[in-house]
Amino acid sequence: MDIKTMSWKKIEKNLSKKQNVNKIEAFALARYHEEAPGGQSDKKIKYLYSILVGVYPSSIGDQEISTLISKDISFDSALFKMAYRKLYKALNKKKKLSNYQKIKLLEKVPIEYDPVSIYSFEDLIKVLLDKSEYNQVLKTIFKLSQEEKDFIYTERVKYAHAYSLWKLGDTAKAQEKLFQISKDSENYKIRQKAFNIIKKIVGKSFPKSLSQEELGSIFTMFSRSEQINMIKDGTLKYNYTHKDFSVVRRIAYSLSLRMPKYLLTFTTVNKKLYYNQDEILCGYANTLINSKEHSKALTFIRKMLKESKSSCKYKMLSRIYKKNKDKEKHFKNLLKYLSIYPYDLIYQDQLLEILAKTEKKSIVYASSKYWETAFNEMPNLPVKGRLTYWYLRYLKYSFQKEKLKEVLSKYYEYCPGSYYIGVIAEEFSKDLESLSVPENYLTNRNSLISYISIKQKKDYLNGLVDKDLNFAYYPNSNEMVKSLDNAGELVKKEKILSLSAEYLKLGELKYGMFLANEYVKNKNFDTKSKYELYVGLGDISNYVYLNLYYTRLLMKIWLMPDDPLLLPSGINNRLYPRPHRELVKENSKKYGVDEDIVYAIMRQESFFRENAISIAKARGLMQVMPRTGRFLASKLKVKNYSLHDPEVSIKFGTKFLADLLKNYGDKLTWASIAYNGGPGNLRKWKRNHYKGDFNHFLEELPSKESRDYCRIIISNYNNYKILGKLGKLDY
Repeated sequence: MDIKTMSWKKIEKNLSKKQNVNKIEAFALARYHEEAPGGQSDKKIKYLYSILVGVYPSSIGDQEISTLISKDISFDSALFKMAYRKLYKALNKKKKLSNYQKIKLLEKVPIEYDPVSIYSFEDLIKVLLDKSEYNQVLKTIFKLSQEEKDFIYTERVKYAHAYSLWKLGDTAKAQEKLFQISKDSENYKIRQKAFNIIKKIVGKSFPKSLSQEELGSIFTMFSRSEQINMIKDGTLKYNYTHKDFSVVRRIAYSLSLRMPKYLLTFTTVNKKLYYNQDEILCGYANTLINSKEHSKALTFIRKMLKESKSSCKYKMLSRIYKKNKDKEKHFKNLLKYLSIYPYDLIYQDQLLEILAKTEKKSIVYASSKYWETAFNEMPNLPVKGRLTYWYLRYLKYSFQKEKLKEVLSKYYEYCPGSYYIGVIAEEFSKDLESLSVPENYLTNRNSLISYISIKQKKDYLNGLVDKDLNFAYYPNSNEMVKSLDNAGELVKKEKILSLSAEYLKLGELKYGMFLANEYVKNKNFDTKSKYELYVGLGDISNYVYLNLYYTRLLMKIWLMPDDPLLLPSGINNRLYPRPHRELVKENSKKYGVDEDIVYAIMRQESFFRENAISIAKARGLMQVMPRTGRFLASKLKVKNYSLHDPEVSIKFGTKFLADLLKNYGDKLTWASIAYNGGPGNLRKWKRNHYKGDFNHFLEELPSKESRDYCRIIISNYNNYKILGKLGKLDY
């Protein structure tokens, strides 16, 4: 039973009337009653209890809780750990537990390197703290071995430790620990609590009596005006060299926001702590720019990021020079940023605004120097599609016929897998017809690229069916597959990672990723190794979202096109999965929507994450808005539904798509804009901007989100079609 997909209707249909359910089925039913509309919290508790005790109770009272306390519970699997954790939380929420029962239940959880153990220990300490059992808090912590302390002595436990010391009168030790918490913790609430106690301990001399290190650790907890006054009167010395980077980072951020004139001096005297911290330094520059302190931001970058080659440095410089109206430096730094990180579509659009500016409803092209520089420096990736398209338009406009032919003969090389491949094939069809197709296009990569470019509009795929294209695969793509496969083997081999995968199979992403992140931290993995591990976890747990999301991030690290035509199946299977295949087939057939369209939308909307919720509150695989969901539920006569349930999300999303496609002549281009921006907005945009050419309309569409969305959907759709026709997927 695949619990993690939130298939509540399926679980109810298959299990709710089953007489004898096994433990995993009982957990599925418990999750159903926890999440699904119509779920009953009492039944959830009973199913969880049955997993642990082996008997489904008629009710839960003191007798059942006593049995739970006295029974020898197994904690040898993620299933038992989660059942116990969820049962404790549910009983506590319903106020069914006395303090004694809480303590006894929490003490049963063995102390081990596991999130259930860590969260349970935190709860145990909190219960003791709430009871004012301060000595017992200290005794419980004291009993921990150093090995146990390394993972279970968390921020919350540290705070309880310090608080208990304070209450028992050991103010010196309490103060020392509270300052350490203030330094180390990223939890604002805990730091605020520590700050309040420090104030009480220090008393009237607060904060003047504190050392610079102590004051620095709590500086950001003061109010804005207090911070400013402390800098001005010298209480906090902005030219003091600190020892701790977390302290320096917080003070510097506050200075960038409130007192920018002191920022450069402060970061300069603490420069050693900023080694290899370019992103954080860029963050300060960004804050200065947002505060319109452009001159200070420029000086800061020149001083603190002088030797940096990070993309963020050039991004900040491009912002400054754009504001200063320095066209040459803006262009230079913008292009440098995009050559390192080409995936920023907002800045890609900025580049096009320089190269092809719209003035009084006509296009003013930049000179050839700018076009050639931009085109040559931008990496050949799908995101280069718009630049390639406009470059070709520029070449045609400027009557550079030979150069136009040269670029058209291999334009697929410049933006493989891009939405603009089809646009170029359509708009430059006559020019492409004049070019010769290589006869032996399977002998080398250049000939294959030329064949794909020239024959794009004439079903070039027919000539590639059953052909081995390995000779033309992107560099490092086969190596990447091996790395991902090895990551899966590592998950199987390492106990902590196998447990992580168990949690993921149960749909407990928070618990699974807790263990994965701890492993990454302990092994000091770099970003690439971390992402490979997450893909390996996705493989072993069949967590499609992890596979897709982190494979895409790895492609960006490798600067590898996610063009499925020239990628091995080991990457394509992860980039273009087809989860919930039977549901998609059923609804595609019922509502007359191409299966690949459904997957194209689903891939972009949620990355196949069933519990996805957008900022606008759209939900589920197809990101259906609650209001749209209510309308469709009424229309389709669906009751007691969850938009996270794949059965519901796919049905509603496919029906909505079917209606949009019908309204727009089965054109996915128009329907995708309506799906994203709403039919009403599309009518307005079409009325104001459509002049008979869709490609030109999309370039002028005022909603950047809908522009990009349409391009991505068409690319997704084309890529699924390519893989289907060539049979390049294992499913």
